[in-house]
Amino acid sequence: DPVSLLPVDMVSRGFSIFSILLRYAVDMLTWDQEDQLPVGLEPPDRGDTYYCMLFNDEVHTYEQVIYTLQKAVNCSQKEAVSFATTVDRDGRKSVRFGDFQFCDQAKSVIVRNTSRQSKPLRVQVMHSSVVAHQCFALKALSWLGQVIQYSDGLRRILCQVGLQKGAEGDYSSLVDKLMLNDSKMWKGNR
Repeated sequence: DPVSLLPVDMVSRGFSIFSILLRYAVDMLTWDQEDQLPVGLEPPDRGDTYYCMLFNDEVHTYEQVIYTLQKAVNCSQKEAVSFATTVDRDGRKSVRFGDFQFCDQAKSVIVRNTSRQSKPLRVQVMHSSVVAHQCFALKALSWLGQVIQYSDGLRRILCQVGLQKGAEGDYSSLVDKLMLNDSKMWKGNR
């Protein structure tokens, strides 16, 4: 057992840190409320800044997305191509930043311009604090990936944390939650 080769205090700290980080990351990356954070994570000064976040789909063509972005956010074709490329590669991209009304206007144009032939592009107006936490969660997972490269024992601890059953019983581990929410997530966090 590779875990038995690690010092006892490292195993204990590993379980604690991995549990906290992995639960946080899973909660934030599967979070479906774009305007508020989980209890305890609300910032003291919430502010009034939002992102108009465009998500990838397999329905609309690059040309449709580029044309729509030019209309919705009043950008050049080059900027629209850059946005569309990032959306395709990462699964989402902020196309506008500002107050709620400013971002919601862009969302309305995107939905209106892409709903004629099929379902509209998925676009959300997300509070900046939610986006910040999701970005941090991705960085935390990346860090975890680096840490577990140091030892088979650390990899085993992370696997045990990820597969540990939660209070809900069957299908309640963190890995289960990720797998059950896979279709809702964007490429970058899969």
